[in-house]
Amino acid sequence: MHIVIKLLPLLALAPLAFTVRADTAATTEGFQPMPKTDTWWKLRHEELMQRTKAGHVDLLFLGDSIMQGWNCRLMLSQPATPNDGAGRSIWDKLYATKHAANLSIGGDGIQQLLWRITTGGEIDGLNPKVIILMIGTNNLDPKTTDDQIANGVGQVLHVLRDRLPAAKILLLGIFPRRKTPEAPNRERIKTINHLLARYDDGKTVRFLDIGPQLLNPDGLLSSEVMPDYLHPGPKGYEIWSQAMEPLLDELWSQATQ
Repeated sequence: MHIVIKLLPLLALAPLAFTVRADTAATTEGFQPMPKTDTWWKLRHEELMQRTKAGHVDLLFLGDSIMQGWNCRLMLSQPATPNDGAGRSIWDKLYATKHAANLSIGGDGIQQLLWRITTGGEIDGLNPKVIILMIGTNNLDPKTTDDQIANGVGQVLHVLRDRLPAAKILLLGIFPRRKTPEAPNRERIKTINHLLARYDDGKTVRFLDIGPQLLNPDGLLSSEVMPDYLHPGPKGYEIWSQAMEPLLDELWSQATQ
């Protein structure tokens, strides 16, 4: 299945001169929708399908383990961590009351999310008012370029706009990871987020990068914010919620007028 990228011609895919890994990297034709074969992943997908079939979703969260941690365990195949469900109290207070559904799976890359919202049927029959999307940190493979990751997010946006045309979309920048500013991928994430910002059309899709608010002034990532320097802890989800609230409220108001 090929998904045409129509959002931003300026983010055209750069030609590849090397072999790419199908599980993390894009081809010259973009990311191809691809499920995982792990039993735990299939179980999580089935669980999400039950939520989809239940319907009545006004606020839809889509992403990987960072998004999944709002209200449930990050990885069903691994022992519980302090980050599991770290945002649950905020979720129950602010988002559950908006009939929210969190269709996120730990470890997912762009290709898994594409499969879930196309072939997998996870958004079939839904009509959310607002979608919150963050994806791409699991695609930071050295063989995948920054432009390809940004274009892959564009593929996801294209599917969402095509299948859920009434929804407003809040696109979040990829969060910083690892402790120090010099850590691998820190600069890549900044570059990718700069590219993602171009998807903000001021109306249907709005972009928000709260990465700087998760960091100390010196660029260090605190273990209080992200205990494992990747997934937010309770403090991280609190910062996230506060940073996201004004724009989310704006989109919610527009969608419910």
